[in-house]
Amino acid sequence: MPPNLIMLDISYTKIACLPPLPQSLKILNFRGNPWDTIEWNNINFGNTDPYTAFAIRYETDTSATDSDIVCVKVIVSAGSSDMDTSNNHLDHCFNVAKTM
Repeated sequence: MPPNLIMLDISYTKIACLPPLPQSLKILNFRGNPWDTIEWNNINFGNTDPYTAFAIRYETDTSATDSDIVCVKVIVSAGSSDMDTSNNHLDHCFNVAKTM
């Protein structure tokens, strides 16, 4: 991966990506069918608010069940100036929650 690239992979087929929220960074690339990989190119991590910069929305398909699991993988390629590469990878899984 080139430096300063953030990649998010979703491993669940019953979701659809909605347009990004206005406060999020401009998305560089969508890939997959459905869009299961999103890439951002962020030059300055020091000036980025991680709670708003990568704001994405997904819509869960009506066929999803409470036992379904969604996994998200985030990979950050920060380049040679990164002092701590141990925090450049995140895997997180969670259960689908249905609302009525």
